[in-house]
Amino acid sequence: MTTATSFAPRAVISYAKFCAAASSYRKEAFNDEGIRALSIAIMRSASSGNILLSFDLSKRLEFLLSGDNVEQSSLQWAIYSSKIESTTKILNSTGTEREISPLHPDFRLELERRRAESELELGIFFKHGKSNVPNSATRVVEILNKELTNGNRTAAYNLGLLLEEGLNEIPADPTRALELYTQAMDAGYGAALNEVARLHDIGKGVERNPKYAVQIYTRAIDEEGSVLAMRNLALMLKDGAEGVPANPKRAVELLLRAIEEGGCADSMRNLAGLLQDGAEGVPKDAPKALRLLERAVKESGDPLSRCNLAYILTSGEEGVPVNLKRAIALYKRAIDQDDSTDAMFHLADLYLGGTGASDDAIRATQLLQRAIDKDGRADALICLGGVLTRGAIGVPKDPVRAVELYTRAIEEHGSGHAMYRLGRLLERGAKLVPKDTERAISLYNRAASETNHEKSAQRLRNMEEQKKHLEQVRHRWVK
Repeated sequence: MTTATSFAPRAVISYAKFCAAASSYRKEAFNDEGIRALSIAIMRSASSGNILLSFDLSKRLEFLLSGDNVEQSSLQWAIYSSKIESTTKILNSTGTEREISPLHPDFRLELERRRAESELELGIFFKHGKSNVPNSATRVVEILNKELTNGNRTAAYNLGLLLEEGLNEIPADPTRALELYTQAMDAGYGAALNEVARLHDIGKGVERNPKYAVQIYTRAIDEEGSVLAMRNLALMLKDGAEGVPANPKRAVELLLRAIEEGGCADSMRNLAGLLQDGAEGVPKDAPKALRLLERAVKESGDPLSRCNLAYILTSGEEGVPVNLKRAIALYKRAIDQDDSTDAMFHLADLYLGGTGASDDAIRATQLLQRAIDKDGRADALICLGGVLTRGAIGVPKDPVRAVELYTRAIEEHGSGHAMYRLGRLLERGAKLVPKDTERAISLYNRAASETNHEKSAQRLRNMEEQKKHLEQVRHRWVK
């Protein structure tokens, strides 16, 4: 469904026809032509993104087809109807299309046949905060479970998608999701192959099993030509996994195939990253990485590719001229397009490095706070803590707030770097932040032992050397 708010003129005409035929909810006022016009209007307005009109019209269609009172969940008909062709054609048992009247019983049966898939879309719609219809996820699960008992492999797959992450009042159950994906896979539902492989790849809902994941990814590629499986297998082979040796060269081949066969922006972005870093058998090629990112942005508007393109334009990679002005424009576009916290953080980093504007630090702190407010990302918490520790033009020091930011990064993300930064602040002390060497040492120890943070380990060694030196000096004075 697009985000457009306008809809085709024919939908307006259909709506007008319907209103003329049945301005009140009198069922007898509906006729075949009016119903067809109504179903087309719903389909067109829903598919063009005009959910409010679709909702209004769908309430009327639900009343007509069911004869019941209009339920609060009538928005589902806007979603259902977007799946019905305007010619009202359905597939018969032989796989050929036939046209039917919306009054025909098969019309309702066709809606019911697509109900499970549509309910899932409806649930996702609710999940993103676009409706306050209560108990939507429960209804989704009820419908999909009903379809599941009828052997509907699509329902098994869709219910797996829902349960893997959970939805509204339905808690996540990745173990059950894997069972459903496997059921759909065994029933010949090709899309489930990638999901089964992915969960074994990352160890979600099951003990991690990279070898088995490779087998299923390979099946998905060979049997279904799945570009997602190509990408996922490539990412595994890039660095390797337990029992699966790294094979960056093969990863490049898979990503190139995914791009060729699916035009996948994710694959373009991942291949660009591999070429930018280089690996065994894969020489660095920043100019080619740049071209891939340019293509991903041009063809799909992918916000992550936009961020990565901006980053490569500021990194000074060989063969890629620095273009600070364009990088800033790309980051701003990614923020406007997708509210990207990656773009917020990296643009803030550019401002802190200095772009020549007097309010660079102010804009940086605003972006960092925005990224924190959206998803509490650790690097933004730590970076803003650093700015407030030392202060900047237009940004006064605020060590108390810095302590809060570092502490949050530790508590929510277990960040070793935040432990180090907080330890350094406590070592020195600051206004309203008393010096606390003992706690600083505790933080360094934790960072070194839990996260292998090298700076913390080095700081502990330096402190130990300083302590020994002071003892030696004291010993000489005593003599």
